Amino acid sequence: EALVAFANEQLGLTLTPAYAGTLTAELSTIIAYLPAEMQAYLSAAASLTDAQSFGVWQGGAGAVMVGACSVDNTCAVEAESLSLELTNASAGAYTLLVNTPAPTTTEGALELLTTVYPKLNGLAFAQVTNIEAGLAFTATASSIGYDSNTQAPLSVAKVIYVGVINVNGQALTYALVGVGEAYADLFGQ
Repeated sequence: EALVAFANEQLGLTLTPAYAGTLTAELSTIIAYLPAEMQAYLSAAASLTDAQSFGVWQGGAGAVMVGACSVDNTCAVEAESLSLELTNASAGAYTLLVNTPAPTTTEGALELLTTVYPKLNGLAFAQVTNIEAGLAFTATASSIGYDSNTQAPLSVAKVIYVGVINVNGQALTYALVGVGEAYADLFGQ
């Protein structure tokens, strides 16, 4: 549920996971394609909570972390508060293999990335130049989240990284989104 809801809300993706659960060797292999910098962000985000879901779907894989232990010292996320936690304290990392060669220009890469992840359309992306592979971009934004205790609306910060790398002649796109203070601060470093 977390993988599907985060993908739809933050990226505009409709996914049907073939597998959802804990990190497996197969998932680790897919994650290894990401640039080292993105792997480090994913690992750091995973350290903020025990509520993690990993998944595989047609052409991709990813993970969602929900809640932030560093903020309120509680790691448990209840099923009834999952949708609220996703709006105010969560992080997601998604990959999708696209049956096209990886773009070699910033314009081509951004066009492909905002087509694959339509909810990112309209953000002001800046190119990340110190990345080991492919083309990467970052943006910051804010959105409306909901307090998981009071259900009151609140403004939450968001930091987004997207990129594309060449994997065996095809474009592997990825998106990392940090929602809420703890994840936005982590991804903003």
